[in-house]
Amino acid sequence: AMSAREREPIVHAVDDDTLGFIRVKNDNVYVTPSSFAGTYTTANIQRAVTAAVSGDTIRIQAGSYTGDVDTDMVNKDLTLAPGTGTGQVTITGSLTLNQYDVLDLELGGTASTDFDNFVVTGDVTLNDATLTTTLLSPYVPSSTGPDGLTLIDNQGASGVDGTFINVPEGQVLDIGGYLFQ
Repeated sequence: AMSAREREPIVHAVDDDTLGFIRVKNDNVYVTPSSFAGTYTTANIQRAVTAAVSGDTIRIQAGSYTGDVDTDMVNKDLTLAPGTGTGQVTITGSLTLNQYDVLDLELGGTASTDFDNFVVTGDVTLNDATLTTTLLSPYVPSSTGPDGLTLIDNQGASGVDGTFINVPEGQVLDIGGYLFQ
């Protein structure tokens, strides 16, 4: 049996029924699709955003979440990072980042389950947030041209408002010596 220290905290989180998240490590807030209890009936990333302090990383387990995610409204500088390994986070609502936020994504292949990505059914506003990426082994991107990855699948009626800082939409990016678009 694994000790409590060896368990993956994002899988074995315990909910606080007033907030819907748990802080198990300094500077980190974990939220899962099961992060609700008491009067809450759906998982919601915004409760973690509201409870976090500026500089925190919100670790989001892959899965579906209901409600808008708006870091700009709470005037905090946060990092949003989908779980450990790659995962798809679906937000039934809008996603709004501020210029000091970071979206930290892991890339492990070209299938949507092989890299961190967000599916957003509402509006997406980036406000010059920072995009950081990590290439996961054993993934070796194409050496002959850019690998195409949709990091944010905006399914809302409006287009994406703004871009990541220094990353115009559609630009070919050099990540670790490999090209992505």
